[in-house]
Amino acid sequence: GWDRPLRLAARGRLQSHLVYELAIEGGPMRRLQDDAGSWPFKVQVGTDGARLRADGALDARHGTARVQVNARADDLAPIERLIGSSLPDFGDASASCTVTVAADAVQIDGLHGRLGKSEFAGHLTFGFGGARPRISGTLSAAALDLRPFLPPSPADGRAIGDGSRADQALPLRDLVAVDAEVDLKVEQWLGLGVDVRDASVAWRSDER
Repeated sequence: GWDRPLRLAARGRLQSHLVYELAIEGGPMRRLQDDAGSWPFKVQVGTDGARLRADGALDARHGTARVQVNARADDLAPIERLIGSSLPDFGDASASCTVTVAADAVQIDGLHGRLGKSEFAGHLTFGFGGARPRISGTLSAAALDLRPFLPPSPADGRAIGDGSRADQALPLRDLVAVDAEVDLKVEQWLGLGVDVRDASVAWRSDER
């Protein structure tokens, strides 16, 4: 009923190889219908080698939500199968952050993550109230590994175009058109063939 806490558990299969488990807990649904303030919820999703947990609250009165997110994957193969597209060969990945969602913006605070050998932290804001999407924020990386984005070198022992995942890396020029104001500080760059440390990068872009 509307006055009882929400409990939902499911187990299923997406496509032929991706088995998932889903658990959702929440407050009484009447609190959403009556705009009575925040509605707490917990969501857990798991697949073979990947887990995501989200704990938060939805404010129906103001149309906002605040969520603490923790995610980890031994590799990105389950995500590749879910989206039907190859990703760079990062290896294991993990991330934690607090996400605040409003009608025209998504704010990510307390971001801490790892993609393979890359480690990063910071905060980002995605704005959708203008003519073009906008991203702003500050990131710092103890290490930033560019090798998953680069084509294989002769030292890798693979021929170009041999179908390896590195050949399918996402080119930076394919980034979507957004206005950006992001500052990045990197203690150590990996994969450049030279020792580069303590670098600062400013990403600025607009429609001009």
